Amino acid sequence: MPVPERAGIALTVRDKAGRHRYIGFLVEARSRPGREDVQRALSEAGRLAPGGPVQFNLTVFDGRRGIVKVPHLRKGAAIEALVSIRALGRERAPASVRTVVTSGTICTVKARMGIPPGPRPWERRRRRGKEGAGSGERGAGCGVRGAGSRGRGIGSGEWAVGSRGSGG
Repeated sequence: MPVPERAGIALTVRDKAGRHRYIGFLVEARSRPGREDVQRALSEAGRLAPGGPVQFNLTVFDGRRGIVKVPHLRKGAAIEALVSIRALGRERAPASVRTVVTSGTICTVKARMGIPPGPRPWERRRRRGKEGAGSGERGAGCGVRGAGSRGRGIGSGEWAVGSRGSGG
């Protein structure tokens, strides 16, 4: 079956969905801003970004450190918009934003910013099941393996036995 082409370039899922970048940033303010305050400032800065609007997706924010997801072609404009933020919150408290790292994976940004990695998506689903079906110490996500995850994974048969309630 032939691959559809666009101007001589083969289409892939990545071409359709679009690549993205994760930008890690630090907020310096007198008071600790909330997630909503930062989200509001990001959307305002995104509307005023050079070269057209930028859609920010605030992925992680802990009061001081944060990570946003942006389209990869708008990375430069997104960084300019981030560092242009001068005030946060409804009371427009003075603040500044400094970008720290940019990467194509959230794991790299978390590692370089010292943010602990979260659970892997399949581990998150497992914890909802019955007790003991995945509630043990698992890997911390982002490539970090725990004691219980060595040599196991997709295709090893673990899913059919351990997580579907068929005995242990």
